[in-house]
Amino acid sequence: MRLEKKQIWYRVGVILAIVLAFGLLLGGVVWRAAVESEAYQVAQAQVLAETEEMLSELYADAENEVPKREVTHTQIEVVAGRMVDLEAKRYQEARVEIGRRLEVLREFVRLKGEINGYLADGVLKTEVEAEAIKTTAAGLNELPESYRKVLQGDFDKVQAQYQALVDVKTAVEGLFTDEKMTVIKPRLTRAEYKTVVEKVGKLSQKAVAKGYEETLARVDKVLVQREKEAAEARQRALEARRRAEELRRQQKQEEMAAWRVLNVPYHSQNLQQIYNGCEAASMLMALQYKGYLKGVDLHKYAEMIPKSDDYNTGFVGSIYDLQPKTYVHWIAPAPLAKFGRESSGNANVVDVSGASLADLDKEVVAGNPVIIYVTFLFNPLKEWLNGAPKNLHVVLLTGYNEKTGTHRLTDPWTQSDGGRTYDIPRAELEKIYNAVGKRAVVVR
Repeated sequence: MRLEKKQIWYRVGVILAIVLAFGLLLGGVVWRAAVESEAYQVAQAQVLAETEEMLSELYADAENEVPKREVTHTQIEVVAGRMVDLEAKRYQEARVEIGRRLEVLREFVRLKGEINGYLADGVLKTEVEAEAIKTTAAGLNELPESYRKVLQGDFDKVQAQYQALVDVKTAVEGLFTDEKMTVIKPRLTRAEYKTVVEKVGKLSQKAVAKGYEETLARVDKVLVQREKEAAEARQRALEARRRAEELRRQQKQEEMAAWRVLNVPYHSQNLQQIYNGCEAASMLMALQYKGYLKGVDLHKYAEMIPKSDDYNTGFVGSIYDLQPKTYVHWIAPAPLAKFGRESSGNANVVDVSGASLADLDKEVVAGNPVIIYVTFLFNPLKEWLNGAPKNLHVVLLTGYNEKTGTHRLTDPWTQSDGGRTYDIPRAELEKIYNAVGKRAVVVR
């Protein structure tokens, strides 16, 4: 019995020792794990800090938004290599963000390489194609704006130089009418050509510009020839105009010389309120031109004209008033000629009614004014009343141009602009003169 108790306590002691040993061992393991976990987190935080610091070195601003122009793939991959050691789950979001930034930087560096590859010492290479530039532009548009701005200046240079090459090619081809550039445009101007030459001269690609020299020289040669021919044509035209002007001047001189004008003294029937005194005024002007009735005024002379109810005997109606308008206030050529002779003593006042206008021209050329019966302002004839058209008017034929056939008339009815004489084409005068009945009185 006693032996059995001893064995029991022995077994209990062994168990307790085992439990105690296991507890000590487990506690050591837990303690060691805790110590090691804290060190791991400190190390991971250090990796993150170093990675972020290395990443920050790739940017030109404190906010890490503007990449440095000189950043390289090697620098990016160094950061990526350091980030591999960042394994802690708690830093997963930071790892993803850093990875995203590195991808954008890789694209930035790739596009930078593309753009730099288009240029040689700042000059666009001629082998660069439009599709490549278009692809690069699409890539730039995918970058954040702050990244794109760093490369935009160089890319703008690429685009501008490429467009300049395209514009020059189009401009040079535009000097010709055919695709093979053999026929120069017929209406090409020196100014247009000069504009193209200036565009070529501004090209950054001097080899390309030089390649256009022969073509431009060929165009210039043609323009020089055309300009010479145009100058000769202008000279011929100038000479032709000079000859034409000289001919016109000679014709004008001949026309002026062909005038036979009688400068008769003037009397105005309307300004002196003798409204129906056209016959009296015309006769007085003609007589005074021939030297008769000097100093006699129109009022006095109008009073002297014979009055009658018969226009074949004397003046019908009032010589002063336009009323009544139921008949024509006038005197026929025969009694007018008689009045002219008797009032002046000039026996050479003759009724030449029925004479042609050509006959009257001869009288004027001979220096004899002719009183002719027409209509007022040469309007179409109105109705006839007591032997004459209602708009009858008498004027003095005082000029004739043998070269042009033009007639000059002195009108006793002064126009509102002060006009006293006017020239009328032969055909117009002859038509009215004939229509009124070829009535005329010559004062020789």
